[in-house]
Amino acid sequence: MKVVVRQKPDHVSALVTLSWCQLELKEYEEAVSSARRAIAIDPNDHVGRNNLGWGLLMLGQFDEAVAEFEASLERKPDYLLARNNLGYAYIKLGRDSDALEVLRIAVEMILARPPSFGDRGSTEVIEE
Repeated sequence: MKVVVRQKPDHVSALVTLSWCQLELKEYEEAVSSARRAIAIDPNDHVGRNNLGWGLLMLGQFDEAVAEFEASLERKPDYLLARNNLGYAYIKLGRDSDALEVLRIAVEMILARPPSFGDRGSTEVIEE
């Protein structure tokens, strides 16, 4: 991903993907930097904002992380990963009732979705 970003430094998807890779490698400061670059180009990128939030959360910057998860959800309210991460951030801040409310909404959203083939945790059996 670093090669792609070097060749196309304004490619938002590459920057967001790079930030995700950096998060997976626990390179949190680098991930925050990559996500910030992506958001500077496209402030409406909900995945970039979520990645930024997770990096900030891992660096102990809980209030800033909450702001990014909330910004991600403002842009895409059904983004369950950001909703889950927001709940986790609320727990880290001791805001347990807020965490429960966010996670309750996430469960309602999951239950309201029709199941689709390939969903993780599906109990459907496909007969031939």
